[in-house]
Amino acid sequence: MNNHLVSYSRAGDVFHYRWAARRCLRLLYPNTTLRSIVIEGSHELQKAGEYVIDVSEYSQTVDEDKSIQYYQLKHTTVLGKKPMKLADMKKTLVGFADRFRQHERKKRKDPVSISFSIVTNRKLDDSVKDQLMYLASGEVVDSRFRNTFEKYTKLKGKQLAEFCKLLSVEDS
Repeated sequence: MNNHLVSYSRAGDVFHYRWAARRCLRLLYPNTTLRSIVIEGSHELQKAGEYVIDVSEYSQTVDEDKSIQYYQLKHTTVLGKKPMKLADMKKTLVGFADRFRQHERKKRKDPVSISFSIVTNRKLDDSVKDQLMYLASGEVVDSRFRNTFEKYTKLKGKQLAEFCKLLSVEDS
C-alpha cells in the first residue's frame, strides 16, 4: 500500500539529508576553513532561535577569523509552484533575528562573522526579494512590508539593514 501523505513528508526529509550530506563533504577538502557542521541546531544550544536552525557551519581561517553560517531548509512538494511570501518565512525570520541580536550583544567580546540563509525549492516572490534588497541597502521600501518585517524581527533602522545584509534566500 502506498501512502501519498507519507511520501510527501519523506521528500522533505530526503531533501534535508542530501543537502546536509553535500555540505558535510566540504569537511574533507584539504584546505577547507570549515571546522564543523551541526545538523538540527547549533553549538550554541542556549541561544535564541535554536529551533529554526537546520544546519550550522563553523569556519575559521588561518588568521583565526571565525564565522558561522546558519541555515533553514524549506522544502515543499505541494506548494512548489506558488511563490514564497514574507509570511511563509515568519517563524524563521523571528528565530534568525533573535539569534542576530544575541550575536550583536556579544560581538565585542568574541568577534564572529555570522550569516543567515533560507534554502528552499520554492521561488521567492520577486517583490519580497526586491524589498529585502532595499532594506539591506537602506533604501525606501513599501511601508506595509517594512512594518511587517519590523514586527517579525523586532529590529529597526541600522540594525534592520545590517540583519538584511546577513540574510540570503537561496530559492528555486
